[in-house]
Amino acid sequence: MRKQVTFLLAVLALSAAAPSCKPVQWPELRLVSIRANPFRLKFKSVIKLPDGSLRFSINGRGDRRTYFRKIGEEWKGFTILKYEEKAEQSEPGGVRPPVDRSVLVLQRGNRTIRLVKGQPVTFVEYSAQLLLMPDNTEITLTEGAEFLVREVGLRMEQIDPENVRVQIVHVESGSAKWIERDNEDAEPAPGPVPSKAAADGDL
Repeated sequence: MRKQVTFLLAVLALSAAAPSCKPVQWPELRLVSIRANPFRLKFKSVIKLPDGSLRFSINGRGDRRTYFRKIGEEWKGFTILKYEEKAEQSEPGGVRPPVDRSVLVLQRGNRTIRLVKGQPVTFVEYSAQLLLMPDNTEITLTEGAEFLVREVGLRMEQIDPENVRVQIVHVESGSAKWIERDNEDAEPAPGPVPSKAAADGDL
């Protein structure tokens, strides 16, 4: 009798641990357009604190304020990933001190951007406009944004402007699907799609 009870408990435990076979319920979403929203970033300085840690000053996004962050901290949707100290001679055999060319690396989603100290860089953020069917409710999202549609938690995982499509993740199950533009009224991101961040004018 004890063996039967033990076997029954083991079966129940395995059943509870088994993944659900229930299909993922996706709300009907259509991609209308992808827009490019460029803005500038600038790594201004680095400060060494008494405990030996480093703090970096950054500004951008049209904000004149300067923000101070450490490695691993967040700033306006970016993670401060790492710092690479680097110096270059201003002229071969010259007497002038080396020029600071240190790099601060930021990460946002699956994209990284390298900021050379003192040099502004343009970063292009994309937003996608979706329509929730059948009532044509408009939703505009950027990468990484989580949203709720009819009690279903979703995340905008990736925006692909070159192929005019977006990847949506079902938060609860982890399943992902691509939504491509499939209507004549949809619009691609205006202008050429930049392959990498490019240096621009002063902030």
